Amino acid sequence: VILVGNDVSYPQCGGRLPVGQAFGIVGVNGGLANTSNPCFLEQLAWAQKSTGITSQPAVSLYVNTANPGHAAKVWPQDNVVNGQEVVSKYGVCDGSEGAACAYIYGWTRAHEDATIRNVPNPSSYQWWLDVETGNSWSSTDLRANAASLEGMTDYFKSIGATVGLYSTAYQWQTIVGNVTESSSLYTLDSWLAGALTKRGAEANCK
Repeated sequence: VILVGNDVSYPQCGGRLPVGQAFGIVGVNGGLANTSNPCFLEQLAWAQKSTGITSQPAVSLYVNTANPGHAAKVWPQDNVVNGQEVVSKYGVCDGSEGAACAYIYGWTRAHEDATIRNVPNPSSYQWWLDVETGNSWSSTDLRANAASLEGMTDYFKSIGATVGLYSTAYQWQTIVGNVTESSSLYTLDSWLAGALTKRGAEANCK
Protein backbone atom coordinates (compact mmCIF):
# COMPACT_ATOMS: atom_id res chain seq x y z
CA VAL A 1 0.00 0.00 0.00
CA ILE A 2 1.43 3.36 -1.07
CA LEU A 3 0.84 6.07 1.54
CA VAL A 4 2.71 8.91 -0.14
CA GLY A 5 1.65 11.33 -2.84
CA ASN A 6 3.29 12.98 -5.82
CA ASP A 7 3.21 16.42 -7.37
CA VAL A 8 3.59 16.98 -11.10
CA SER A 9 3.54 19.96 -13.44
CA TYR A 10 4.85 21.19 -16.79
CA PRO A 11 8.36 19.67 -16.37
CA GLN A 12 6.69 16.23 -16.43
CA CYS A 13 4.82 16.88 -19.70
CA GLY A 14 5.26 13.87 -21.94
CA GLY A 15 6.96 11.83 -19.25
CA ARG A 16 5.85 8.75 -17.37
CA LEU A 17 3.89 9.66 -14.27
CA PRO A 18 3.86 7.74 -10.97
CA VAL A 19 1.42 4.89 -10.46
CA GLY A 20 -0.59 4.05 -7.36
CA GLN A 21 -0.02 7.36 -5.57
CA ALA A 22 -2.17 8.04 -2.51
CA PHE A 23 -2.77 11.61 -3.66
CA GLY A 24 -1.75 13.83 -6.54
CA ILE A 25 -0.98 17.55 -6.65
CA VAL A 26 -1.00 19.19 -10.08
CA GLY A 27 0.66 22.46 -11.07
CA VAL A 28 -1.70 24.84 -12.84
CA ASN A 29 1.00 27.16 -14.22
CA GLY A 30 3.92 26.81 -16.58
CA GLY A 31 6.55 28.04 -14.13
CA LEU A 32 5.43 31.67 -13.87
CA ALA A 33 2.33 33.08 -12.19
CA ASN A 34 0.87 34.34 -15.48
CA THR A 35 1.33 31.14 -17.53
CA SER A 36 -0.51 27.85 -18.04
CA ASN A 37 0.66 24.26 -17.70
CA PRO A 38 0.11 22.84 -21.22
CA CYS A 39 -0.41 19.33 -19.80
CA PHE A 40 -2.76 20.33 -17.00
CA LEU A 41 -5.84 18.35 -18.03
CA GLU A 42 -3.82 15.20 -18.75
CA GLN A 43 -2.10 15.48 -15.37
CA LEU A 44 -5.39 16.24 -13.61
CA ALA A 45 -6.78 13.00 -15.03
CA TRP A 46 -3.71 11.23 -13.62
CA ALA A 47 -4.29 12.74 -10.17
CA GLN A 48 -7.93 11.69 -10.23
CA LYS A 49 -6.72 8.07 -10.26
CA SER A 50 -5.11 8.52 -6.82
CA THR A 51 -6.19 6.00 -4.24
CA GLY A 52 -7.16 8.66 -1.72
CA ILE A 53 -6.32 6.47 1.25
CA THR A 54 -4.65 9.17 3.36
CA SER A 55 -6.05 12.24 5.11
CA GLN A 56 -4.89 14.41 2.18
CA PRO A 57 -7.32 15.27 -0.63
CA ALA A 58 -6.96 12.76 -3.46
CA VAL A 59 -6.47 15.70 -5.85
CA SER A 60 -5.22 19.20 -5.15
CA LEU A 61 -3.57 21.97 -7.17
CA TYR A 62 -0.62 24.29 -6.83
CA VAL A 63 0.07 27.66 -8.43
CA ASN A 64 3.13 29.83 -8.93
CA THR A 65 3.19 33.12 -7.05
CA ALA A 66 5.09 36.38 -7.44
CA ASN A 67 5.24 40.12 -6.81
CA PRO A 68 7.16 41.46 -9.83
CA GLY A 69 6.10 45.08 -9.56
CA HIS A 70 6.60 47.15 -12.69
CA ALA A 71 8.63 44.32 -14.25
CA ALA A 72 5.31 42.50 -14.73
CA LYS A 73 3.91 42.26 -18.23
CA VAL A 74 0.70 43.80 -16.83
CA TRP A 75 0.70 45.56 -13.45
CA PRO A 76 -2.59 46.76 -11.91
CA GLN A 77 -3.45 50.44 -12.04
CA ASP A 78 -6.60 50.29 -9.89
CA ASN A 79 -8.72 47.87 -7.87
CA VAL A 80 -10.81 46.59 -10.78
CA VAL A 81 -10.42 42.93 -11.74
CA ASN A 82 -12.52 41.48 -14.54
CA GLY A 83 -14.89 44.43 -14.36
CA GLN A 84 -15.44 44.23 -10.60
CA GLU A 85 -13.91 46.37 -7.88
CA VAL A 86 -11.91 44.44 -5.28
CA VAL A 87 -11.96 45.78 -1.73
CA SER A 88 -8.64 45.40 0.06
CA LYS A 89 -7.37 46.25 3.54
CA TYR A 90 -4.41 47.90 1.76
CA GLY A 91 -6.65 50.53 0.17
CA VAL A 92 -6.59 51.88 -3.36
CA CYS A 93 -4.11 50.69 -5.97
CA ASP A 94 -2.66 53.67 -7.85
CA GLY A 95 -0.21 51.80 -10.09
CA SER A 96 2.67 51.94 -7.61
CA GLU A 97 4.63 48.91 -6.40
CA GLY A 98 3.35 48.94 -2.82
CA ALA A 99 1.08 46.53 -0.97
CA ALA A 100 -2.17 47.93 -2.40
CA CYS A 101 -1.33 47.03 -6.01
CA ALA A 102 0.52 43.85 -5.03
CA TYR A 103 -2.71 42.63 -3.41
CA ILE A 104 -4.62 43.27 -6.64
CA TYR A 105 -1.87 41.55 -8.63
CA GLY A 106 -2.22 38.43 -6.50
CA TRP A 107 -6.03 38.51 -6.65
CA THR A 108 -5.83 38.82 -10.47
CA ARG A 109 -3.45 35.89 -10.87
CA ALA A 110 -5.67 33.71 -8.67
CA HIS A 111 -8.74 34.76 -10.63
CA GLU A 112 -7.00 33.74 -13.85
CA ASP A 113 -5.87 30.44 -12.35
CA ALA A 114 -9.46 29.60 -11.45
CA THR A 115 -11.13 30.85 -14.64
CA ILE A 116 -8.87 30.63 -17.70
CA ARG A 117 -6.55 27.66 -17.06
CA ASN A 118 -9.01 24.82 -17.72
CA VAL A 119 -9.64 24.04 -14.05
CA PRO A 120 -13.04 22.35 -13.65
CA ASN A 121 -14.99 23.27 -10.50
CA PRO A 122 -12.17 25.42 -9.05
CA SER A 123 -13.92 25.86 -5.71
CA SER A 124 -13.69 22.13 -5.03
CA TYR A 125 -9.90 21.97 -4.68
CA GLN A 126 -7.22 22.66 -2.14
CA TRP A 127 -5.00 25.31 -3.79
CA TRP A 128 -1.35 25.43 -2.68
CA LEU A 129 0.55 28.70 -3.18
CA ASP A 130 4.10 27.91 -4.30
CA VAL A 131 6.32 30.52 -2.62
CA GLU A 132 9.86 30.24 -3.97
CA THR A 133 12.76 32.60 -4.56
CA GLY A 134 12.96 31.45 -8.20
CA ASN A 135 10.03 33.73 -9.02
CA SER A 136 10.02 37.54 -9.02
CA TRP A 137 9.69 39.32 -5.68
CA SER A 138 10.49 42.68 -4.15
CA SER A 139 13.79 42.48 -2.32
CA THR A 140 12.91 45.44 -0.09
CA ASP A 141 9.15 45.37 0.48
CA LEU A 142 8.25 42.10 2.20
CA ARG A 143 4.88 43.59 3.14
CA ALA A 144 4.01 43.91 -0.55
CA ASN A 145 5.14 40.33 -1.17
CA ALA A 146 2.84 39.15 1.60
CA ALA A 147 0.03 41.28 0.17
CA SER A 148 0.30 39.50 -3.19
CA LEU A 149 -0.09 36.14 -1.45
CA GLU A 150 -2.98 37.50 0.61
CA GLY A 151 -4.69 38.64 -2.58
CA MET A 152 -4.42 35.13 -4.00
CA THR A 153 -5.58 33.58 -0.73
CA ASP A 154 -8.56 35.88 -0.39
CA TYR A 155 -9.66 35.27 -3.97
CA PHE A 156 -9.55 31.49 -3.61
CA LYS A 157 -11.41 31.70 -0.30
CA SER A 158 -14.00 33.96 -1.94
CA ILE A 159 -14.98 31.13 -4.29
CA GLY A 160 -15.14 28.61 -1.45
CA ALA A 161 -11.81 26.88 -2.04
CA THR A 162 -9.25 26.00 0.62
CA VAL A 163 -5.69 27.33 0.52
CA GLY A 164 -2.28 26.25 1.78
CA LEU A 165 1.34 27.35 1.46
CA TYR A 166 4.30 25.56 -0.10
CA SER A 167 7.73 26.90 0.83
CA THR A 168 10.82 26.34 2.94
CA ALA A 169 11.74 28.29 6.06
CA TYR A 170 14.57 30.07 4.25
CA GLN A 171 12.50 31.02 1.21
CA TRP A 172 9.55 32.15 3.32
CA GLN A 173 11.71 34.35 5.52
CA THR A 174 13.47 35.81 2.47
CA ILE A 175 10.25 36.59 0.62
CA VAL A 176 7.67 37.27 3.32
CA GLY A 177 9.23 37.27 6.77
CA ASN A 178 6.79 37.14 9.67
CA VAL A 179 3.08 37.81 9.31
CA THR A 180 0.68 38.93 12.01
CA GLU A 181 -2.42 37.13 13.20
CA SER A 182 -4.53 39.55 11.15
CA SER A 183 -3.06 38.20 7.89
CA SER A 184 -5.11 35.69 5.92
CA LEU A 185 -1.85 33.73 5.56
CA TYR A 186 -1.42 33.22 9.30
CA THR A 187 -3.46 30.04 9.80
CA LEU A 188 -2.97 28.38 6.42
CA ASP A 189 -1.75 24.80 6.23
CA SER A 190 1.91 24.32 5.29
CA TRP A 191 3.24 21.91 2.69
CA LEU A 192 6.76 21.52 4.07
CA ALA A 193 9.27 21.08 1.26
CA GLY A 194 12.69 19.50 1.49
CA ALA A 195 12.23 15.94 2.75
CA LEU A 196 14.02 13.27 0.71
CA THR A 197 12.38 10.27 2.37
CA LYS A 198 9.04 9.29 3.90
CA ARG A 199 10.67 9.30 7.34
CA GLY A 200 11.99 12.82 6.72
CA ALA A 201 8.54 14.04 5.68
CA GLU A 202 7.03 12.58 8.83
CA ALA A 203 9.69 14.29 10.93
CA ASN A 204 8.98 17.64 9.25
CA CYS A 205 5.27 17.33 10.00
CA LYS A 206 5.99 16.73 13.68
